Formats: sequence, structure tokens, C-alpha cells
Amino acid sequence: MRGYVKKLYKSSYTIVVPLGRDPVTGKYKQHWESVKGTKAEAERRLAELQTDLYKGTFIKPQKMTVANYLTDWLENTARFQISPRTYAGYEMIIKKHLIKGIGNHSLSSLNGSIIQKYYSQKLTNSTLSAHTVRCHHRVLHRALKSAVVKRLINHNVADDTEPPVPIKKEFKSMTPEQLKIFIKELKDTPYYELLYASLFTGLRRSELLALRWQDIDLQNGYLTVNRVLHYLNKEFIFWEPKTEKSKATISLTPSTVAMLTDYKQRRIAEYLLLGKEFSEAELAFCRPDGQPIIPDCITKYWRRFADRIGMPEIRLHDARHTHATMMIKSGVNIKVVQERMRHTRIETTLGIYSHVLPGMQEEAAKIFDDEFAPE
Repeated sequence: MRGYVKKLYKSSYTIVVPLGRDPVTGKYKQHWESVKGTKAEAERRLAELQTDLYKGTFIKPQKMTVANYLTDWLENTARFQISPRTYAGYEMIIKKHLIKGIGNHSLSSLNGSIIQKYYSQKLTNSTLSAHTVRCHHRVLHRALKSAVVKRLINHNVADDTEPPVPIKKEFKSMTPEQLKIFIKELKDTPYYELLYASLFTGLRRSELLALRWQDIDLQNGYLTVNRVLHYLNKEFIFWEPKTEKSKATISLTPSTVAMLTDYKQRRIAEYLLLGKEFSEAELAFCRPDGQPIIPDCITKYWRRFADRIGMPEIRLHDARHTHATMMIKSGVNIKVVQERMRHTRIETTLGIYSHVLPGMQEEAAKIFDDEFAPE
């Protein structure tokens, strides 16, 4: 017999599946499992167990709760695979949301229906957006994928859900006229050099704040991105970029080289006035005493500055989008834009900047017609 279903109560059944002889004790083993519902549901579960036994993928259910598993996974697995900033985000999602929402379930009993109900509750009973709840899904999916690898479960039940699909929001980008005004107004402000570099290189905030002078080759006109800066729990943390593609050499525009050359000379002079020796290992963008700048200070400054000059809708990260948009509108090959933005896949670049391309296609068609159409 490959197992059977036995009625326990009115709407509860027990499944019994033989597991064969224990190689150590020689005793026959059985797997018992209770199912609340109809007999048909119990028989369906029996068939699943029989299939797992036949395929050799059966894993005896653990008495571990989802809360215990997620806590252990966060501390002993995820911590060593992700950046400190990503870890802080995972920790918030797990401790503030997932554990409170589904933590009491046993890991072996967790299923797609339970998770789907959790998503629904988050969307209807809280102020969380579809984008945020989808982030919860990604964290849970990654944690359960690890549980499959560790043979704690044999299937990632997060795959049996339909996570919410966020409404795609188009980013804001400066127009050429706005960019000129922004740069003009930015002159002589405390963060002129940093924000100029942001607009003219497309680097992320964390990448710019981690740059050292030894990473910038002014003679040959390029810089190298090889680390990022985060500020967590009142501590500065330098970390590797999030992907290998993020590590790259970026060519500098002539105006950026001129600006950075002048800025570096002034920094050297400031060090001499303070009686300190300048080193190429010093941060390029930092406080007057050479200490790192808290990243959020830059974001807040940008917000105040943009609001003052009448561009409140433009965020700091939109400097990166502005850089890419200007390149695309100037006719730069999309592959070059991808490499400069350091997107892992060109599909990412096309997806983000798809709304910029239609007008360029019309322009390309007009150029072709002007060149080759018969008189």
C-alpha cells in the first residue's frame, strides 16, 4: 500500500504514507499528516506526497515556524550575500511585516493561498503600495528559495502566488533648458562639484560619495567605480557595488575634467592651509575635514535647491535619468547608454527609457527620407 486517507473528524482527515524501513533501526516508518477540508483535498495531498516519494523529492515536514526560519535566514544566510543597505531593507520587511503577517504558520504548512491572502491584506488594510508589497514578495521568494536549497521544503510556494503589479511610473528628466538653468544656479553653492558630477556622469549618489581621487584619472579623462558608500545605524560603510556590471570605467566630459581639475587644486590648497598632507586616497567629495558626507544630506540639499529654483518635481536620482535621456536624444547608441548606465541587461535600459525612443524613431525616419527619397 502506498498510503491511505482516514477520516478523523467532520472536516478533518489524516493521511498515512509508508516511508519504508529505517536503515539504522530496521523499523518501518510512516509519515502522518492532517488535512482540514474535504476528502477530495486530502486525497489530492496524498497524491502529491506519493509523487514526491516516487521522484525522491519528499522532505519530512519540519516543526519550524516561518518566523523562526526567516529570522535564521536573515542572520545566517542573507547577511553574507547582500549589501548592508539591502540587508537593512530586508530586516525591516521581515521583522515589521512578514513575521507579523505569516510568522505563526509552520514552514511546511505555508502555501500560496496563505501568502496571497497576506498580499491582499497589505494592499487593502494598510497604506502600502503595490510596489512595496511586491518587494515583500521578492524577499519572501528569495528566503523560500534558500529553504528549498537546504531541503527544508521541496517547493517554493511563493511561486504559487500572483504578486501585485505596480503601475509603472515614468521618471522625471530635465529639459536641455532646465539643465542649463540648474547648472547656472548651482554655481558657487556648497555641493556644486558633486551635483555637477552627478549630472555629467550619471553616477548614483552612493557611488559619487565613495569616489577617491585615486579613482579619477584627470589626465586621461575617466573615473573608475569600484565601491559605494552607505550610512546605516550612524556608521559609514564602504561596500562593493551591487552588481559586477556596476563596477566600470566611465569616460568624463571635457567640462567635467576641467571642473574636477580646478576642484582638486583647491582641495590641495585647503589641505596645505590646515597643515595636512594631501593624499590620492582622500575622498573626492567630502566634508572640509575629509570625513564622508551623510548621503541623505545631499538628497535634502538637492530637494531644497530644486524647489528654490522652481524644479520641485526633479529628484536627485533624476540627475542620472537626465544624463541618460540627454545622451539618447543626442543620438548616442542605446548600447553605449546601457554601458554608461551600467545596466546588466540592455532590456533594462530600453524599458526605463522607452518613452524617449518614439520621437527619435520619427526623427530617424525623416533623416532617412531626406537622404534617400526620390525627387
